[in-house]
Amino acid sequence: MHAKLAAVLPDLTPWRSSRDFRLLWVQGLVTYLGSVMALIALPLQIKELTGSPLAVGAMGA
Repeated sequence: MHAKLAAVLPDLTPWRSSRDFRLLWVQGLVTYLGSVMALIALPLQIKELTGSPLAVGAMGA
């Protein structure tokens, strides 16, 4: 059973052995989270500033 489980799980050796690899992944995660926050914040800010759903839609397009 252990061999079947090991075949399905990803190899985490790079995480344990390489500091640079960990930093790369953390940097990617931070960048992704910042992008998601911007995708949420920008339409909300435009709606607050203009009050126009049309402006929010135009920004989305």
